[in-house]
Amino acid sequence: MVKSPEWGWGSGRTFASLTGSILLALVFVWQSRRHPSPVIDPALVRVRTFGWANAAMVIFNVAFAANLLIGILWMQQVWGWSALTTGFAVAVGPVFVPITAALTHRFLPNVTPSRLVAAGSLVCGLGAAVMALRMATEPNYATGYLPGWVLGGIGVGLALPNLMAGATHDLPPTQSSTGSAIITMSRQIGFVIGVSVLFAIVGDKQGVSATDDFVLAWWVAAAVLVVAAAAALGMRSRRAKVRVAA
Repeated sequence: MVKSPEWGWGSGRTFASLTGSILLALVFVWQSRRHPSPVIDPALVRVRTFGWANAAMVIFNVAFAANLLIGILWMQQVWGWSALTTGFAVAVGPVFVPITAALTHRFLPNVTPSRLVAAGSLVCGLGAAVMALRMATEPNYATGYLPGWVLGGIGVGLALPNLMAGATHDLPPTQSSTGSAIITMSRQIGFVIGVSVLFAIVGDKQGVSATDDFVLAWWVAAAVLVVAAAAALGMRSRRAKVRVAA
């Protein structure tokens, strides 16, 4: 996906790379179903909360990684800011992550993780849309980037802790550590795909010539976050129903 703008989407190398990825993934699944001690037990994926949490984690971080990198590239390449100034500008958003997580734990203790993740995904999507609509070629940090990035921080504070906790909620205690490792892996896979998708959209453009593609990437990120919200709703735990039935 990174090299496709250079190779061309219809080139043999692009087709071979994508086909090879799909085939290797299928081989991994085939091996996991037959190995006596697989790295990832296929039974874990059949646990509803775990399977949907991993899907939501991958999708959410595809958009989050692209969203984060677009802002950094815009401030450095379009506004001409230094790496240090850009770093301080970006740091405001993460401040809201622990604040949101703490307030959520304090005031919304009975809301299910699936709904909190869905809400967080939609808030992040709104933040991406705000930046797509308001960012200008001249620096407008306070009115363009900051509102959208604060919304992103709030959304991450709602979504990420509940994705991590909800993923292992219904797993057996003996599988909780493996489940935590897999959900962390899903997060990293989402980051890799998100950066790859961004560069597939932008290609080799830089600076002001890339602003239209950056805006398009923001809209794509917003749309992907809506999909992440839908996937998060599949995390609804059945443990309560099982207990009632028992």
